[in-house]
Amino acid sequence: MSHTLKLTGVYLLLADGAASLLAFGLSALLASVIVSPSPVIGVDETSFPASILFLLSVPFFLACMSYFAAKGHYALKASWWLQVEHILFASLAAFISSALVIYAWKIPVQMDQNGLLWLSVPPCLILMRWVVRNILVKKGCWAIPTSLVGKYETIMKLVPALQAETYLIYDVRQAFFLDAAEVQIDNFKKLYPWVRIYSDLDSISFENSYVLFCPNGRTEVHDEILAQLERDRVRFAYVPPTEGYFLYNIEPQRFFGFGIIALVAHLFFLASAT
Repeated sequence: MSHTLKLTGVYLLLADGAASLLAFGLSALLASVIVSPSPVIGVDETSFPASILFLLSVPFFLACMSYFAAKGHYALKASWWLQVEHILFASLAAFISSALVIYAWKIPVQMDQNGLLWLSVPPCLILMRWVVRNILVKKGCWAIPTSLVGKYETIMKLVPALQAETYLIYDVRQAFFLDAAEVQIDNFKKLYPWVRIYSDLDSISFENSYVLFCPNGRTEVHDEILAQLERDRVRFAYVPPTEGYFLYNIEPQRFFGFGIIALVAHLFFLASAT
């Protein structure tokens, strides 16, 4: 899985690089059509300083790609709509930063041209990522081999979320339930008839698999599973039991150096004048 994951990351990185060039070409074409020439200090009125804009945009393109890498875009860690949010945020930040640089250093580039460039970046990134995704899906290099481990009820609530993900493909191949009865296992097999279901933790192997761990409280088996995942250096996600809790407008907050995660509620109240 690690070799395939690295190869996928390289393809996505190249796709973002191609998207940057595509966005630059598209913005240059749009600028030549809809942006009326205006005098810019040090530049002929009828010329389009494409080379200056390109050289200016390169550091911001690289900064955006570094941000995407830090957010897990190239390691298939971020869901699709979260990636779209990151793309829009990075493009907006790059536009504002580049506009400030143009204004502060009096660079001979029109603001309209710079705006068209960063307006073209999000659709080009989205287009190129889906093109690469479709190519890798056909090559069989895109789907993420996935193992479901933990509490039956939490896993069954997780299944619709996995199936609703349109960008990433979670290929569920094996499962280990901590508390499932025969009837519940039969219901699960109706959703994933090809999945191997294990009844013994020692017989399951998490090698080359992405594990979604849904624990049933803090138990001895819970600690054994976590120890095995850490020992085998397996990529895994921890899905805490949150059923029955109101989780809208809540985000996780981590305390550095402690194994504690606080779910912070962001509540907005409308204050009326009295």
